[in-house]
Amino acid sequence: MARKATESEQAIDNGTTVPILAEGIGTRIKAAADKIGSRKKAAGAAGVSDDMLYKYIRETSTPSFAAMAGLCRESGYSLDWMATGEGAARAGEVSASPAAPSSLGRPDIDLDALEEVVSKIRRMFRERNINLKPEAEARIVRLVYEYYLRQGEAMDEASLDNVIELAAFR
Repeated sequence: MARKATESEQAIDNGTTVPILAEGIGTRIKAAADKIGSRKKAAGAAGVSDDMLYKYIRETSTPSFAAMAGLCRESGYSLDWMATGEGAARAGEVSASPAAPSSLGRPDIDLDALEEVVSKIRRMFRERNINLKPEAEARIVRLVYEYYLRQGEAMDEASLDNVIELAAFR
C-alpha cells in the first residue's frame, strides 16, 4: 500500500513523492520571523504554535504549505524564495546574480549575530592571551556562528569556553 504524501512532499506521475523544500529553509523562516517582528507574531502568521515555528527554524519539522504562505504574506518574502532559497527574496525584486550566496542555497548572513560572535571570541582570546593564525580564528568564528544559525541562539559560555580551549591547544 502506497503511503499518502505529506504537505511537504509533491506527488509525481509514478505515485512516489519528493520533498519540495530546499536545504536552509530554517534560516529563511527565521529571516521571515525577524522581518515580521517576533517569533510569536510569526507563529501566528503561520498558524502554528511558537514551539512548531522553532522546529521549522531548526529544521526538525517540515512546514506545511499553509504555514509557508502565511509567513510569506506577513513578511513580504516570495514563496518561491522561501521554499527554495532561489530567485528574488521579495516579490518585484530582481533575482540575485548566480554567484550570490543566497542563490546558491546558503543562508543569509545575520550581521548582528556575526558581530556578536566575533567580538565575544576576540574578547575571550584577549582574556586568555591566545594568539591563533587568522585561518584558525576564522574556523572558530564560523563554527560558533553556524551553531547560532542552527540553534537560533548564542552558544552558552561554557561550550564557547570549551571550543576556545580546544582550539588553543590544537
